[in-house]
Amino acid sequence: MSTGFPEQEIHLYTCCPSDVANKADALHGVLSPDEHKRLAGMSFESDRLDYLVAHAMLRVVLSRYSEASPHSWQFTKGPHGKPELLDNHSGIEFNLAHTRDLCAVIVTSGKPCGVDVEILTRTNNIEGIAWKTFSEPEIEFMGLNQDIARHRFFQLWSLREAYLKALGVGMSGNSKDFGFGIDEDFTVTLRFDDARDHEWSLALHDVGAGHVMATCVERGDGIKITGFDAAKLLKAV
Repeated sequence: MSTGFPEQEIHLYTCCPSDVANKADALHGVLSPDEHKRLAGMSFESDRLDYLVAHAMLRVVLSRYSEASPHSWQFTKGPHGKPELLDNHSGIEFNLAHTRDLCAVIVTSGKPCGVDVEILTRTNNIEGIAWKTFSEPEIEFMGLNQDIARHRFFQLWSLREAYLKALGVGMSGNSKDFGFGIDEDFTVTLRFDDARDHEWSLALHDVGAGHVMATCVERGDGIKITGFDAAKLLKAV
């Protein structure tokens, strides 16, 4: 793939780690020593596989836009801990997310971006977290039906995570002063005290019955998100 791509194009890569578990040995070869150290400290095999695939996937994806090999990428962290490319001369912006058996990487040509993925069985205390985290309209949107409320909770949570990651502040920037509206056609709006924020393009994506995924990208004319199956890339490593 070309090292550059139009600013309005947003590339979104997804992969289920279980689909590439048989490539684990090869994927180990692209990680850095620090990533290997963190991997070794994980107690559960499922956590190790999710981490391995997510970080190998990020490196393989970035190499689609550069002559650099997957192993050679070096990362640093922004002021609030968001991973960034060290000495980034390409203008590429990215974000990585993973949960149990789902990984996602978003790549843009210079636009701030965020992605989040969640598994619907992650926590049972959704009501308590919602009251501490969400705005009143968001809590009302969740409703009383437990199954619907759980799905809507994770939609709202993933939108919040993606937005804060795009800002580069993570959950340290969380506030009840803003919230998200989801229309019947799944159009997403970001609101501050009943005023819409038009600077960001937010979206929910269909990733199957057990997960939710949200993206946030700085708004621009003609924004188009294209999805890619990263398993195909990882199987070629």
